[in-house]
Amino acid sequence: MSEPMHPPRYTVHNDPHINAFIQGQLDTIVREIHDLLGPHLDAVLLCGGFGRGEGGVDLSSGNIRVVNDYDLTILLKAPFVHVPRV
Repeated sequence: MSEPMHPPRYTVHNDPHINAFIQGQLDTIVREIHDLLGPHLDAVLLCGGFGRGEGGVDLSSGNIRVVNDYDLTILLKAPFVHVPRV
């Protein structure tokens, strides 16, 4: 039996509200990528600080504000098909 999957951790705060906020942004980004690339998309990988659980957020205003960018790697299925810029 496999271990239960833990919720994603994107920052050093490891706060469920912050993680849910970031997950919502990532869901939107991945949905847009999927809409653009469709069947050519194989995977979207989150790298960098947020991928390591070290992403930066500013909480000083009482709101969650992401202060780093999301480093994403997009993998396409072979054979490569040119996708025009939008």
